[in-house]
Amino acid sequence: LCFVASVIFVVPSWSAEKTLVIGTTLPLSGPAAGWGLGLSRMNDFFAEDVNARGGLKIGDDVYKIKTIAYDNKGQPSEAAANATKLVTQDKIHYLIGGVIAATGMAELPITQPAKVVTTSLWWGKDIIGPDKPYSFRQTVSQDEIAPAMYGWIAKNYPNVKRVAQINPNDTSGWDTATAIREAAKKNGMEIVAEELFERGSKDMYPFLTRILASKPDLIDVAVSAPGDGSVIVKQLYELGYNGVKAWTCGTNPQQIVKLCGDEAAEGLLFAYGQDLSGPKSPPETRALAKRYLEKFKEPLSPHHVTSYAMLEIFTRAMEKAGSIDTEKVSQ
Repeated sequence: LCFVASVIFVVPSWSAEKTLVIGTTLPLSGPAAGWGLGLSRMNDFFAEDVNARGGLKIGDDVYKIKTIAYDNKGQPSEAAANATKLVTQDKIHYLIGGVIAATGMAELPITQPAKVVTTSLWWGKDIIGPDKPYSFRQTVSQDEIAPAMYGWIAKNYPNVKRVAQINPNDTSGWDTATAIREAAKKNGMEIVAEELFERGSKDMYPFLTRILASKPDLIDVAVSAPGDGSVIVKQLYELGYNGVKAWTCGTNPQQIVKLCGDEAAEGLLFAYGQDLSGPKSPPETRALAKRYLEKFKEPLSPHHVTSYAMLEIFTRAMEKAGSIDTEKVSQ
């Protein structure tokens, strides 16, 4: 008799746990910190939520998320240095939540060749395009908001015919000025004054005096950051301006009232600034807004929550692609 023994080795199914590093470089200090801090915090919230439920299952691996944030102070040179560090040292594949187009234009020559995905609120015409396949916007830009804003103003403030606009002297400001110019003209308004300022300026009185001499019906602080725009609004109030005021880029209204004071901010028009904890928001958004308020003692802004949304979108794409490879995920 011949006996044949067969041995079957059963290899248990298991997934290796890995780390997905999500980076960002934002103005975490300075006049634009009101934009940057909330965006960075949303990356952290998303990581906390994913990690609490065991991580991301992508292909055969499970990924926990780690977030890294560097302060660029709203300065292109700092942004470029931070992007270089994130790409070469931290080895990120995804940079989520940029703001201020001038910093984006400094980062893209570093991130695009490395196939690092950037999602941003950069307001500039050259931020996205066929030559930048890894650059995505996570909110609308001046090209969508300015026409809507000025169409609404024309309907609701028919006496507004003369417009002055104030922008930072960089890519965001130049491109926003063009969009506002076109939107105002389309709605029968004349641009009577345009001024550019350097971010972080404290004395706006000289050019505000020039603007007031042009007798505008409306003054738009356009794409000014929270810190800069609030200085302009306060100084306009101190100079006695009581005409219509607008802030086309929108921001957190409650934050601006706190920065400007009730009287200076009275009547200021915002393009977007909805109450995320209000009845028109879905339950998930209200819960996120409540959590943010409890932790940071300030309201969550619409532009902040876009970073959380983009991370939802891109991690779902990773799961669908079965990979964190940025080319596959971007497609």
